[in-house]
Amino acid sequence: MPSQAPKRRYRDDTESDMDEFVATMPTLDQNELDLLKQIGKGPYSSELEKLETSIARLANTIKANSGLEDLDCGLAPPSQWDTEGDAAIVRNFMALQIATITNILGYDTTVITPTGVAQQQNGSASLQDPEAALQEAANKISRAPVSGVPDSADLDALEGIDLGVPQLFSDQPRRFSATQPLWRACIDLFGHLTYVVGKDENIAPADLEEGMRVACDRSKYAIRFPLPPLIDPLVSLMQVDDRPNLTYRDIGGCAKQLKLIRESLELPLLHPQRFTNLGIEACKGLLFYGSPGSGKTLTARAVANRTESTFIRILGSELISKYSSEGARLVREIFSLARTKKSAILFFDEVDSWGLKRSVNASETGDTGVQRTMLELITQLDGFKQRGNVKVIMASNRPDILDAALTRPGRIDKKIEFGLPDQKGREEIYEIYLRKMSVEKNIRVKLLARLSPNASGAEIRSICTEAGMYCLRDKRRLISEADFLKAIDKVVKDYRRLVSTAKYLVANKI
Repeated sequence: MPSQAPKRRYRDDTESDMDEFVATMPTLDQNELDLLKQIGKGPYSSELEKLETSIARLANTIKANSGLEDLDCGLAPPSQWDTEGDAAIVRNFMALQIATITNILGYDTTVITPTGVAQQQNGSASLQDPEAALQEAANKISRAPVSGVPDSADLDALEGIDLGVPQLFSDQPRRFSATQPLWRACIDLFGHLTYVVGKDENIAPADLEEGMRVACDRSKYAIRFPLPPLIDPLVSLMQVDDRPNLTYRDIGGCAKQLKLIRESLELPLLHPQRFTNLGIEACKGLLFYGSPGSGKTLTARAVANRTESTFIRILGSELISKYSSEGARLVREIFSLARTKKSAILFFDEVDSWGLKRSVNASETGDTGVQRTMLELITQLDGFKQRGNVKVIMASNRPDILDAALTRPGRIDKKIEFGLPDQKGREEIYEIYLRKMSVEKNIRVKLLARLSPNASGAEIRSICTEAGMYCLRDKRRLISEADFLKAIDKVVKDYRRLVSTAKYLVANKI
């Protein structure tokens, strides 16, 4: 049998050997300890340690002051509560109530004295007449000695002079005078509650008017500040804030109409003194009528760009509602909004949708609400309340069906017809559209205008668009004259055939 290999022996260190090993190990000096501390640290370790220490100290301070460990709800202890400061914050941010001034009483005879409220004595100057108080003070001063040194009696006489009005222009703190007036007004709250209240000292009485909306306190109902009139959001959206980039140069075939518009709208707004010197009233209302596509709405957009006035556009369908009085309310709010502006232009488009002639059978046909809307507009145009610097423009395709009371002079002063353009007008319209298009040279504009007789501005625009479509189909970069000829043949002749077909069907009752 083979001999077995001897087992490998491992040395077992005893405790004595370990103690001997530790005893013989050399001790590290201070430099070696500092070197070991720097191992594993970057160049910003010291700065980071300082920041961590500062953050920990700040967190402990916040934790101690916030009182999070005192109560479960996280509030500070009652000893740290600031009830007076919290009450002041609540008073400053308290919601106000909206009321309407029904009657302004002005300054009454009750005055504020250092000891309270008292009645004004008879024989003193009127608090509502500062000029009388100033005159009385001037008389007292004129009787005072003007030479020599005044004695104690003279000083007492001068101290007795009371102007009777608050010291409005003094830089010193206001003192309670023996005759300080109280301003009073009646307000309507919630539509059925009436109170007699005062006003805030920072509001001038001239800024408050009857019928104005104001904000009042919830405790004493004192007037804090006036509010703008309440306008329906639908009416606010009718106001054109972004002016169109369309000008009078972009309108062709309407030279006569533009001249009348400038005389009727621009001249009264820019030079009102000319009409005042002549003793005549400027035009306040215009009616644009004509066939569809003749440029009525386009001209109104140019007017909005030309003038600096506020332009409000109202569609006829927006004034028609299923509620009978809704349209009349919108008309009132539209004119209320226009009167708040320095100058405004109201453009009623498609006025024939609600300005029809009145009939006896309106209740049977359901046109009662439409007639109320028209009557409200008539009242706003020429009623007891002055219209102010508000101009009205109406556009309609059917002037023959409008009510005579709506279009009479004084409400609508001028009626401007927009007919079909003539040969020269069609050339101008073609040139306006060709300036914006990529076309070939030497296109005969006169030929295009002659080949499209009785075409409106909208039809000429359709011809130019159709010519561009022919160019796109052929994958060309420039529009040729042949494209315009094919577009004229398609737009004008197809339109004429459509009109003829409609007449044929009506004539034969099909």
